[in-house]
Amino acid sequence: MSDYPLDNSPIVRVEESRTQAESVMMDTAVSAIKSILGRLGVEYSHGSPKEVYVTALQDTILENKDLILLMVPDYIIGSLMEIWEEDTILADEELKNYLEYLKILGFAWYDRGNPKKGIPARICFSQKRKDEFYFYLRSRSAREEAGRFAVWEKLITGLMYYYGFLEMKDLYEHFLRVSSQLVPYELFISFLKCRCSLWAFGEVLKDIHRDVDYFSWCEVDNKEMLLLYIREHRDVPYKLLEAEDLIYVSEGAGIDNRWPGIQELGTLLANDLGLDFFKVTIHIRTLLRMIRNGNPLRALIERGDTLPLDRPEFKEAYETGVRLLYEHVPVFEYKGYSHSEYRKLFFEEQLKKKTSLFTIIDGGKAPESE
Repeated sequence: MSDYPLDNSPIVRVEESRTQAESVMMDTAVSAIKSILGRLGVEYSHGSPKEVYVTALQDTILENKDLILLMVPDYIIGSLMEIWEEDTILADEELKNYLEYLKILGFAWYDRGNPKKGIPARICFSQKRKDEFYFYLRSRSAREEAGRFAVWEKLITGLMYYYGFLEMKDLYEHFLRVSSQLVPYELFISFLKCRCSLWAFGEVLKDIHRDVDYFSWCEVDNKEMLLLYIREHRDVPYKLLEAEDLIYVSEGAGIDNRWPGIQELGTLLANDLGLDFFKVTIHIRTLLRMIRNGNPLRALIERGDTLPLDRPEFKEAYETGVRLLYEHVPVFEYKGYSHSEYRKLFFEEQLKKKTSLFTIIDGGKAPESE
């Protein structure tokens, strides 16, 4: 087999390495290891040699193998199983990102080699780790648990695509409702903190004055202002969402193709303007982020200045698509409601207030008799 297939994606060899898992883990920054230990709830002494932290992390995952399922998503575990079972593998950028997580735990890593010296790139794995975890990860119970955690992650990310920022206990209550499971709060928090694919997605924030924890999606532009709005509008309920919708938007990485405006803009940008898929996706994601963070409609329309809208019908179609998107995409400030939904909600609340001010009393002028 050639080292490089026709599409120029590198195919590399998979080899067992003589390097011990502990030595591989030593390549990780000590701050990262300490952060993981903190997420796992492992106590450690500050100022210790790096080897102490690495040993603590290794002992923790060996003593409780279930933590691997909690930390590592099933699709990364699937890639690990492929590494263990195949002689060659497609080492695309996605797999290389997965290997960054697996390397931290001493499972597998990417060796770039040295092309100038004729040393090819390869993927290495620790045989000791394979002996310790292979049959466990192949077990039916482990696969079922990994599948359950995969659904959890989709529900959580789906909620954050709508809400952006909220108190941890509120997120927990929404999660319980859509998951229909009795999940202990401590396990939920551990999952949120330990899941490696959530590390770059969001962050846990603490209000030290009120002793309240929050979870924020990384695309929230102004967390402080959003927090103030949430506190001032506690009477506004969060939009209640269905599990199916959360999974759908999660699998779309924050884009729900059913939102009005998505298809219209996608067709315009790809078919009429001839933009490639990557540029179309980036432009739509930019518009979605702006809407979610409360940017005005005018600012969204001005984003079209970067596009080749050189014909009046293109400009009109763009503005129409943007207006549709603006009306129907969830807004963080509105707790998951879109602009159109929030106006309706506000109007209904105002009607309730008006009707509560007056009581209709029977009587008055009697009708005149004929």
